[in-house]
Amino acid sequence: GIGQLSFGDAGGTNTPAFLAYANADQTGITDHAMTKVTFQTEEFDSDNAFDNSTNYRFTVPSGEGGLYFIGFNFIGARDNQTKNVRGQIHKNGSAINAGQLDLNSTPNGYAMHIHLTRLIELSAGDYIEFFASVDSQDGNTVTFFQSNSGGDACYCYGYKIA
Repeated sequence: GIGQLSFGDAGGTNTPAFLAYANADQTGITDHAMTKVTFQTEEFDSDNAFDNSTNYRFTVPSGEGGLYFIGFNFIGARDNQTKNVRGQIHKNGSAINAGQLDLNSTPNGYAMHIHLTRLIELSAGDYIEFFASVDSQDGNTVTFFQSNSGGDACYCYGYKIA
C-alpha cells in the first residue's frame, strides 16, 4: 500500500499520464448492454501505456505503481428514445466505479452524459478499462458519440499523483 500521504508526497511529473478519445461514433451497440468504449486516438500518452488499437485500456507500467486519478466521459443515445445511460470504470476486469443518469420510463433526451472520476491505488500490470450502456424505450441499437456540439464526447484520462 501507499500508506499515509503527506502534502509533500504530491507533485512531481504526474506521469504516467494519458488522455485518449473516440475518433468515430461507436454504433450498433446492443440496447442496455454494458459495452467497452473504444478510444482510438491519444491526445498524449507519456509512457505508451494506453492501448488505443486492440484492448482500449491503460496498463500500469513496470515500476509505476501508486495512487492514480482516473476519469471517464461518455455521451450516448438512441434518437429520442433514450431512457438512461450508465458508465463504469473497471480495474482488472471488475467494475470499481459506476454512475447512472435515469429518465425513468419517460424517454426524451437525444444524448445523455456521464462523467466519472476515481482515485485508486494501482500496481504494475493492473489495467483500467471504461464501459457504458444506453437503455432505449424501443429496444433498438444505440450509439456512443465521438463528439457533441463540436467537442470530444467520449474520452478517458488518468495520471499518477503519488
